[in-house]
Amino acid sequence: MAPSGRPSPVLRITKTMTPLDSSESKRIDSIDPAFAPATGTPETGGWSTRELRTILRGLDGLHIVSADIVEVAPAYDTNAELTTMAAADVLYEVLSVMAKTPLGKVAE
Repeated sequence: MAPSGRPSPVLRITKTMTPLDSSESKRIDSIDPAFAPATGTPETGGWSTRELRTILRGLDGLHIVSADIVEVAPAYDTNAELTTMAAADVLYEVLSVMAKTPLGKVAE
């Protein structure tokens, strides 16, 4: 349960996805512009990088066979490269989930 008393995003996601052959697509603009400003369509009130990391780690056991990260615009990033770092973090988390359930080995 999320602090609001509603089901957490992880529970809602895993309820709708099957453990077989899932695909993960992450739009970087779902992250709040305070954490990822360099995107074509910034969405205020989005997730923090910590919240997104928690959601992605909750996908353990899903058989993710493909993933992509879109809406990153490095030319508009800050000197601190916040968006690029956020995208790299998302990539790391998704690859970690994929590595824990390699092709041909679905978690039980």
